[in-house]
Amino acid sequence: MSRHRGHGAAAKGHFPARIEPHATRRAAGNVPAGGASNPFPDTRTPPMNAFPRSALSLLALAALAALASAGHAADAAASGAAHAIATVPGMPPVVDPSNLYSETAGPQHVSPALKDDLVRVYVPNLRGNSVSVIDPATMKVVDTLKVGQSPQHVVVGYDLRTLWAANNAERSSNGSLTPIDPRTGKTGKAIPVDDPYNMYFTPDGKSAIVVAEARHRLDFRDPKTMALQYSIDAPKCGGINHADFSIDGRTAFFTCEFEGSLAKIDLVDRKVAGYLVLPMPATRLKDRFVPAGGPTTEVCTSRKGMPQDIRF
Repeated sequence: MSRHRGHGAAAKGHFPARIEPHATRRAAGNVPAGGASNPFPDTRTPPMNAFPRSALSLLALAALAALASAGHAADAAASGAAHAIATVPGMPPVVDPSNLYSETAGPQHVSPALKDDLVRVYVPNLRGNSVSVIDPATMKVVDTLKVGQSPQHVVVGYDLRTLWAANNAERSSNGSLTPIDPRTGKTGKAIPVDDPYNMYFTPDGKSAIVVAEARHRLDFRDPKTMALQYSIDAPKCGGINHADFSIDGRTAFFTCEFEGSLAKIDLVDRKVAGYLVLPMPATRLKDRFVPAGGPTTEVCTSRKGMPQDIRF
């Protein structure tokens, strides 16, 4: 639209970006050269704030839309506030109350602190007392690290600055944790620790949780020095091994592999809150290949069941 059409254009439902005096005068009866003469020229000059009715309608609709949008935003904010997760003190805030793993999805969530770390895969070798270091770009073993006896897992520290090889020294008391520097890929001095089959960190980062499988026990330790803070016994959780945490950081759920059950750990009151025995599936399978279209109800293969891991 050319704004030099002035009032004439606006009368058709268009609203010029700016009303200029010369444009108004031209629309008020001045005829371009060669045009037909208007016997009834409009000599009225519309006031600067005289908008056509259609423009006022558009403005009203825009105002209503803005009010509706503001109302939706307020409702969303109120809904978010109503569903906000009250976490344990010191735990990072929950960004998405409907998704426990929202901040682990995608490279945009990777901490800048990791930018200089080596891109490597660390594989514990239980019988070799070592950790194989693999370059994922070539899928080649580029190093072999000597660690403690019977390494079971390699665990990332809470601050992301140390990897820990958990060496539980099966059937002996020589357990240890071997630190690995993710920037150099080299090991540090091992720390003697009793039966570290696996390890987690509390959501507030104040403790490392060493899973002492053979002892039916969780040992809470300083996340850097691994000095013992306190322990929680779980006598009915045979094969206590793997865990996940509630979204508010107050509860941990550990698998009891040799009991076919789960242990609920109250991290605030530092106690076992209860056990959940898992029902056996109607269809049981042996440890063998399952053909396509075969039974899908199997969850474990031992007599009492074997919940290997847990995720929410």
